[in-house]
Amino acid sequence: MPISALILSLSPLSPRRRILLFPVSLGLAAGLTVSAGSLQAQAVPEEPAADAAEVTAAEVTAAEVTTAETTAAETLAVETAPEDVAEEAPDGTSLEDRAHREVEELHQFFEDWFNGEAENTDEAYARFSDVLADGFVIIVPSGQLQDRDTLVEGLRPHYAPEGSEPIRLWIENFQLRLRFPGEDGDVVLVTYEQWQQRGESRRGRLSSALLRERADTPNGLEWLHVHETWLPNR
Repeated sequence: MPISALILSLSPLSPRRRILLFPVSLGLAAGLTVSAGSLQAQAVPEEPAADAAEVTAAEVTAAEVTTAETTAAETLAVETAPEDVAEEAPDGTSLEDRAHREVEELHQFFEDWFNGEAENTDEAYARFSDVLADGFVIIVPSGQLQDRDTLVEGLRPHYAPEGSEPIRLWIENFQLRLRFPGEDGDVVLVTYEQWQQRGESRRGRLSSALLRERADTPNGLEWLHVHETWLPNR
């Protein structure tokens, strides 16, 4: 059933703001004309030279202030860059690690549910239903789109189907592709392969998933969207 291959497929990632620094170069010119064979040098008048010195000092001071302001602005930008905000959960795990763990754990739930190794209770089933966002949809390999309610209601009766062989599910090649900020929390795009095996039959799906930060879930993430496609048999 397509539900068994639900693969929650959002590398961090919101783009970092950068400050482009354009160095300011100060050019100072002074000229002295000396006539060959003459003992008298024609120099730039003293007062203009003094004025040039005053201007040079003012320009240097202004450059120092500009440099200090730019350095402060650059420091502030680095300190508040989106990628550095909420990078880690309270337990010290990164967003990428939490996304990877969420994918692994949810598929472990599917395996336990189909094999009758999880408890058939509302509380146990909430490990699946509670991490799907209200507007969640999945596009299965056949091209059909299923919404959250259809998926949640459809999977529940398939607890340990009588007479079926045990199923094994596992994840390979997990990658965090993108991360970007959202109004309700950062969103990540991840891809991974989900493989399943019953007896001698093995089949794999390549999945892309969007996940968004949400504090009241096991790994601080909820599923927004999943798109699956078949992988070649191996």
